[in-house]
Amino acid sequence: MKNVFKRRKEFSGSLYSVATVQEEVGLRGARTSAFGIDPDVGIAIDVTHATDTPDVDQKKVGEIGLGDGATITRGPNINHIVFEMLVDIAKKHKISYQVEAAARPTGTDANVIQVTRAGVATGLVSIPCRYMHTYTEVVSLKDVESAIDIITEFCLQVDDSVNFIE
Repeated sequence: MKNVFKRRKEFSGSLYSVATVQEEVGLRGARTSAFGIDPDVGIAIDVTHATDTPDVDQKKVGEIGLGDGATITRGPNINHIVFEMLVDIAKKHKISYQVEAAARPTGTDANVIQVTRAGVATGLVSIPCRYMHTYTEVVSLKDVESAIDIITEFCLQVDDSVNFIE
């Protein structure tokens, strides 16, 4: 993991970290948290299905490898400027990442963050997970570290000069 904290860069914003509840039954925690905070930008962090296992048709669900880096989602409820910033950060800092396509809203906290109040520029960074929703879920520490590094660098780049609306 990169040690981004050794760099002495001033952080000019306010940062809120929220651990939400009831995502699976209506995204309730994210809805109330985003409403209360009223952020300019929000990054949802979740897990996503690793698809590098037998019997998974990658032509239907895409290629997401365990240990290949966190995923950065592109889709209808993801702000394209946030997406591009996350990808550019990963490339610039040589952080492993994968792009995940979402043909419809993702079913993650990103959905309700995006439509809170007058709307929030939203991104989604996910950690590939094998055997999701079972007793034997497996993730790679490399992917966790990748997510941490991408999100940390993103936070350090956001200031009043960044406009998430074209």
